[in-house]
Amino acid sequence: MEGKKIYLTEAQFNALMEQQILNESFKSLLQKVAVGAISVAMALSIISGLETVDDAQKQKMEAEVVYAAPQEEWKMIADDVIVTVYNAVPAQCNADVRHTASMFKLDLKNPEAHKIIAMERTMMSEFGLKYGDIVKIEGTYNGIQDGVYQIQDTMNKRFAGQHKVDILVSNNVKYGGTLKNSPAKVYVLNDKSNESTYKMDMAPQYNATKNI
Repeated sequence: MEGKKIYLTEAQFNALMEQQILNESFKSLLQKVAVGAISVAMALSIISGLETVDDAQKQKMEAEVVYAAPQEEWKMIADDVIVTVYNAVPAQCNADVRHTASMFKLDLKNPEAHKIIAMERTMMSEFGLKYGDIVKIEGTYNGIQDGVYQIQDTMNKRFAGQHKVDILVSNNVKYGGTLKNSPAKVYVLNDKSNESTYKMDMAPQYNATKNI
């Protein structure tokens, strides 16, 4: 049986061709976004400028662009953070210098190896952070103490309401952190399944049976 013939008007044919070209162009755009060749902002700007696409279709295309974009590993949560350093000594902690506020046991011969920070407690609450979470710090003096740390301690209540972080260092280190009027940035992982990779560079809790 002979198939039914379908006749298109010139306008309908042109519309189909335009849609095909648009689909191919959009696929190419998504590929460029996926590999980082074009920023999401640039892609959204291109879509916004399309004159033959209605708003509903634009919204769908914009959602696909955002989904195609490679996810950044770290997400910045604060860019106004004051960073200082502290030592595991009674004057800066309490009488039990072996343990942090989370009861993490320190190797007092090398406390810096644990890569521990004390974070101001209202800052932790503000960003939904808890003991054991890891963060990345950028912006310390000359980048010397930039890096990834685990939150295992909290700062004194007198710092409440401030974006403030204290890095645990060896007792012979007295200075560090950020300069005045030069705050640091703090980041958290977008995908916490990668935490274990970073924690491999952090000393575990001290488990020796004898005193140190």
